[in-house]
Amino acid sequence: MSKVTKVLDGASEIFGGISCVALVAMMLLTVVDVFLRKFFSSPILGSYEMTECILMITIFTGMVLAQKLKIHVKVTFFINFLPWRARCITHGILELGCAVSLYFLCRAAIIHAIFCYKGDWSTDVLDIPTFPLFWIMAVSLSVWGLCLIWDAILYFIASSNKEKADIVLDWYT
Repeated sequence: MSKVTKVLDGASEIFGGISCVALVAMMLLTVVDVFLRKFFSSPILGSYEMTECILMITIFTGMVLAQKLKIHVKVTFFINFLPWRARCITHGILELGCAVSLYFLCRAAIIHAIFCYKGDWSTDVLDIPTFPLFWIMAVSLSVWGLCLIWDAILYFIASSNKEKADIVLDWYT
C-alpha cells in the first residue's frame, strides 16, 4: 500500500509544482500589465485571456496537491459525534462520492476538449487553443479522483483498526 501512496504523493507534488509555477506566472503577468497600463498607457494585449487560462491551470492542478495535504474544507461537526468506526466508514463513503462526482466532471472535460479540438476553438484575442486546458483539467481531475479513492480505501481499512483510525481521522483536524 505504501507504493500507491508514494506514487500518488509524487503525482500530487508534480501537480502542486505546476500550480505554483502557474500562480507565479499569473502574478507576474498581472503586475507587469498593471505597471505598463498605469505608467505607459500600454497594457499587455490579451493579458486578461492569459490570466484566465493560467488561472484554470492553477486551480485544477492545485486541487490535487490540496487533497494530498488534506487542506480541503471538510465540515465534520455531525460526523464527530459518531463512534470511530462509523466515522471512518462515513468518511470513506463521502470520499467515494466525491470521486464519482469528479469522474463525471472529468468525462465532461474530455468531451469538451474533443469538441474544442474538432471545432478549432481558441480564445478571442490571442487565438490560444482551448482544448489543452480541458485536457489539463481532465488529467488533474483524474489524479484527484484517484487520490480520493485511495483515501477512501484507507478509511475503510482503518474502520477495522483503532490505531489506523486515529491516524486517518486526524487528517483534517
